[in-house]
Amino acid sequence: MLGVRQSERRNDECDNRGGDGVSTNSSVPRWVRRSLGGVCIACLLVWRVESGSHRSAGRWAARAESFRAMDLQGNSVRVSPGERGRCVLLFFCMCPNCKELARRFRLPSTRPEAEGVQVFGILHADPHQGTVFLTATSFPGILLVDPLGEVHEKYGIGPCPNAWLVNPGGTIRFSQPGSIILTELSGELTTWLGDRRPQ
Repeated sequence: MLGVRQSERRNDECDNRGGDGVSTNSSVPRWVRRSLGGVCIACLLVWRVESGSHRSAGRWAARAESFRAMDLQGNSVRVSPGERGRCVLLFFCMCPNCKELARRFRLPSTRPEAEGVQVFGILHADPHQGTVFLTATSFPGILLVDPLGEVHEKYGIGPCPNAWLVNPGGTIRFSQPGSIILTELSGELTTWLGDRRPQ
């Protein structure tokens, strides 16, 4: 019986020591430490799930901020999304998927609300590469370049192509955390342009 108690005591002492043999806080019961560990793991999982949600809900406070990019002549251009009405922001790189979306992108022509919508493409490249991109795709919007990736970083852009739909006044209607395909973007555009509620 004495041997059993001594064994239990040694186990308790092991639980209260780190892997290097340094004593930890033995005043905290083991069940409390285990419960706290479970809570930390649960919080981490919740954070990872929420961090993949729409960026507009947190960092952006549902508003697209102004930014500066370059035109294909190397001039600095200031863009204030939503200042002149509805605005589409498409973020590109030089990959085949971005070129394909830029080549095939069109606003729904059956929607009269499509008139006056500003469409900007922000390409992570220099002006020369931007000219090559425009020649290859005939992108129908205003193509700007972001050589240092500052605009992409400001908007938290990860995989491209990426799309943001901005209402008049700058409130964000839609933002995509990851890359987007044309069919998904077309569906969002059709719903957005058909929404006659105040925005």
